[in-house]
Amino acid sequence: MRDRPGGAELLAEARRLLREELAPTLAGGQRFQALMIANALGMAERELRAGDAPLREQQAALAALLGRDGSLPTLTAAFAAALRDGRLAGDPGAYELLLTETRSRVAESNPRALAESDKG
Repeated sequence: MRDRPGGAELLAEARRLLREELAPTLAGGQRFQALMIANALGMAERELRAGDAPLREQQAALAALLGRDGSLPTLTAAFAAALRDGRLAGDPGAYELLLTETRSRVAESNPRALAESDKG
């Protein structure tokens, strides 16, 4: 059993302290850099909380779309090749996979932007 707080909680607290206590005391470029670090901590926290589930889901979706098994890097390369050579042109499954992957990445990197896009 791991001690509490765990890694995600530690990242969240470090981010909170940086954003709420340290960054407001800084000016100009240093404030900008502190906020960039806080954003990176938030991304790392969300990735840690998600674990490898998003990668397994992406691998399963690619395998289903391409009709073959393989590692995530192999399936990703095959998907990219199929997109480049036009085999998946107009394929609604390919479009849905790209949309789902984009939303997943934005949910980890900038969830507020995703929430705002869902409002409109």
